[in-house]
Amino acid sequence: IRDVKADSIYISCWLYSGVVSFKDSSEVKVEVSRESVTLDDGSRYYLYKPCMQAMLYSVNVEDKDEYQIPSAITYNGEEYSVVSFYHGSIYSKDIKKLVFPKSIQRIDEDNADFKNGIFAPKLENIEVEPGSRLMSSVDGVLYDAKHKSLWCCPVASDRTEYTVIDGVEKICQYAFYNCSNLKSICLPESVSIIKTCAFAGCKNLESIYVMGKLNRNVNHFEAFLYMESTPTLYVPESEVEFIKKIYKGPVQALQ
Repeated sequence: IRDVKADSIYISCWLYSGVVSFKDSSEVKVEVSRESVTLDDGSRYYLYKPCMQAMLYSVNVEDKDEYQIPSAITYNGEEYSVVSFYHGSIYSKDIKKLVFPKSIQRIDEDNADFKNGIFAPKLENIEVEPGSRLMSSVDGVLYDAKHKSLWCCPVASDRTEYTVIDGVEKICQYAFYNCSNLKSICLPESVSIIKTCAFAGCKNLESIYVMGKLNRNVNHFEAFLYMESTPTLYVPESEVEFIKKIYKGPVQALQ
């Protein structure tokens, strides 16, 4: 930071967002200290005290059909805004509906690519509060806010067919994990990346329509692992030979 004409500046970096004050020639230091705490309901959070923010690390929800991640928590009389959540943080054998607050700004500490870590065998619907800058929900399916990535299809959705919305470019890791009701999935032309184990556990899947061209600069060799089925992949004729290199099941050209 150089040639600043004021004695304070707004900084947004990693887990800190806020105004820091300083004087000419003094050092600007932003410290982030983390403390792990467990609340009365058993949920575990990391607290980042300098910025009064929290990351949901794990929660096990019992005897509830619906669970909403809180937008803020109170610990030792102080309030922390819940701005992130860790991969694999949500466990429940009961919930059917999960709601994310608009306060969530990032995934874990590194804002990494989403990996489906929602372990809820009865989950039918995922919703996001309006105004979120990170994520969105379309018909109960979790996407990023800009609808460029499909993050998670609820495992207990009663859909037998699903068409990913136009404009999506990436199917994230374990996006359709254990969606055993699905028999057919259609990926629009915009999809060029399918991440590791995107369809793992889809034991009744019969067909996947890949309408576009996959990005050759991305390793797709693990995209179709652990599906527990051998659906037919329907792809453009120009893609048949490439898909056969990364998928051992039947491949047919689209008509």
